[in-house]
Amino acid sequence: MSLLGVLIEKIVMVVSSQSDGKCVPLSEIAPENVDFMTIARELMKRRDVLVYYDISEDEYYICKRANTCRRLTVQDIVDEMRERFDSEPVPKPVILDFLRERAPSKYEAIYNMLLNDGVIEEVNISGMVFVRIVK
Repeated sequence: MSLLGVLIEKIVMVVSSQSDGKCVPLSEIAPENVDFMTIARELMKRRDVLVYYDISEDEYYICKRANTCRRLTVQDIVDEMRERFDSEPVPKPVILDFLRERAPSKYEAIYNMLLNDGVIEEVNISGMVFVRIVK
């Protein structure tokens, strides 16, 4: 088993042993020198834990699947974008303003993450950059 796999198993074990049902900040149970985004992506593949990203705190939280831990997640933002903008091209500044309202300090990072993950794509129309939500 890889070092990442061992770390994931350790994190799941710590979260599963929580008797109070609270979400655990990833920074409290993972070493500082690891990439939290990589760990969060691996944890999202598991069915026994939920991964939440608190934009305002810039922190990942891990919860048992049975618990509800309500924080603003990137998935919440994606769902709202899909509902609000559909799949029509929207000027890039409109999307950036939308993200800035939800995550004032991290909107550029979220935009880049959505772009890299293929959730949104940039479209050049007559020299202007538009953003289209991929379904």
